[in-house]
Amino acid sequence: MTSASAKIHTGPPTNVDKDDWEDMGLRNRVWAGIIPVYETLGEPITLDFRLVKTLTPAVREYIDARNGKEKA
Repeated sequence: MTSASAKIHTGPPTNVDKDDWEDMGLRNRVWAGIIPVYETLGEPITLDFRLVKTLTPAVREYIDARNGKEKA
């Protein structure tokens, strides 16, 4: 059986349980870390009834800028 738990917060960890820190068996078998979550815009999908099929540079720039800002 595999299990997991998660704590959701913002910012880096603020405290480390001393017992966990000193338990080398635990530290050698359990992964602990941070998995960042980003909200990004996906690749645009052109509507079928539109005659202009290519993405305008302004839309591409907006998507790239917003996605870049989100990950920064």
